[in-house]
Amino acid sequence: MITSLFSKYKEIVALVPMKNQTADDLYCQTLKVLQMLNDCKYNVLCLISDNNRINRNMFTQMCQGNLVNCISNPVQPENKLFFLFDTVHLIKSVRNNWFNEKTLGQVLCFPSPDNSSKISLAKLQDLKDIYETEKSNLIKNAPKLSQKVLYPTSFEKQNVLLALNIFHEINSAALAHEAGEKGKDTMGTKEFIDQFLKWWNIVNVKNSEKGKRLKNPFCDPIRSKDQMSMVFLNKFYDWLVSWNNKSSLPLEKRKELGLPGKGGKLTKETQFALQFTTKSLIDIVNHIFKEHTPEYILLGKFQTDSLEARFGQYRQMSGGNYNVSCLQ
Repeated sequence: MITSLFSKYKEIVALVPMKNQTADDLYCQTLKVLQMLNDCKYNVLCLISDNNRINRNMFTQMCQGNLVNCISNPVQPENKLFFLFDTVHLIKSVRNNWFNEKTLGQVLCFPSPDNSSKISLAKLQDLKDIYETEKSNLIKNAPKLSQKVLYPTSFEKQNVLLALNIFHEINSAALAHEAGEKGKDTMGTKEFIDQFLKWWNIVNVKNSEKGKRLKNPFCDPIRSKDQMSMVFLNKFYDWLVSWNNKSSLPLEKRKELGLPGKGGKLTKETQFALQFTTKSLIDIVNHIFKEHTPEYILLGKFQTDSLEARFGQYRQMSGGNYNVSCLQ
């Protein structure tokens, strides 16, 4: 599917039947589509996929074996072609990494955003404790927390709304209340949620008026390379690099928390995809403002939601079948 960056236009380019797909198959099909779009006078700015191994290997092949954020377009050498991974899949992957921690309290260890030499702890148990305390109350500090949010099934983990109910400002406020009123050590968890909440607010802007409606400057579209959202994205990227380069905790502290080896970090795949995509978005914004003069840029355009919504329509047109019929 192609989606216009500066208009509402979006359309399916090709439906290709495939069985036991490999990165080589996808690479060949991608080159054909790029050539077809070039023949139709389209300018392709970037390719977006989830962090599936086949898709990632295809990107690597496009980069001649060394995956980088940007290359010369194979069919338009004078233009740049960027690569990034779908931000919706990434926020779910971060949630899944956190939930899959096998340590006591399900702890992630990360450098504090304000002081990289300080190690903070994000404990999923903090949210579970709040939920267990409030679940029978009529008035709750964290109404977004529920059984489905904290204990999702494999199928429910595909629902991004359940992931966003973890990275929610209400939970951040509830954790601050726990720390301030009850003296609990929940500020590390709050810091972690705040970081990814700001990142998500920036990369999920699909409407130019969203920031005004929510009174949240991080939900404003990108209007310049120097605005608050871009400053945060650059700091967020540096934070991810710092997190990736640091060992989680000293050995004694890891043993105390029951962390296995160098546990308490994101998986290598998720960590790489987060860094890669954040850097790509920064580079894309800089490139667009250098080559064009747009009034604003909506980073929510750089997602695969439109493709998944279209395939959802096709599946319903096929009688609710998962596999799309060629007749549709």
